[in-house]
Amino acid sequence: MKREALGRLVRHVWVEWAREQSDPKPSWLLPWEELDDGQREVDMRIGEALFHANRALAIAHTPAPLENAEDAHRRRDFFGLVEAARAGQQSLESQPWYPARHGDVVLIHYEGVSDVPASGETYIVEQPDADGWYNLRLLAHTQSESMGQVGAFATEGDPDPLMEMWFEAGPHRLAIVRDGRVVHNGDGAMSP
Repeated sequence: MKREALGRLVRHVWVEWAREQSDPKPSWLLPWEELDDGQREVDMRIGEALFHANRALAIAHTPAPLENAEDAHRRRDFFGLVEAARAGQQSLESQPWYPARHGDVVLIHYEGVSDVPASGETYIVEQPDADGWYNLRLLAHTQSESMGQVGAFATEGDPDPLMEMWFEAGPHRLAIVRDGRVVHNGDGAMSP
């Protein structure tokens, strides 16, 4: 969403609130068009902050396909479990860039939780020979070694090296770069 549109929305809500007050200040009732540049900037900053906070909450609460399957399992919903697995696989296989190719770079972003800082891992897809199987090799990470999960998605001889991370970490935490171009940026995995 553009900054001005966010600022206009903030101003609209503000004016609506001001009209509900018994004795609003005249400046509270000014429409967007009558604000000076400084007042508009404040409303745009408020709008941006709310937009990014809402987006961050939505990303943090997006379940990975495996979480959906585990939830169905806890409910003892066999059909829900099968559907969650099928939907997760279909969501991967329906991506326009699928399947993985030799040289694809995969980034995983893990949100920070309480005293554990946000972190990430970078993998590369390799096809060492022509057998059609792939390796997924860890290139770099920012996780503490004490967390014990560093490089958990590295694999050798896998026909679909992205399936496990797609299901477990979730597509919303992944960014995939192919030939120097981002082909998947799951809900802003590469956003600041």
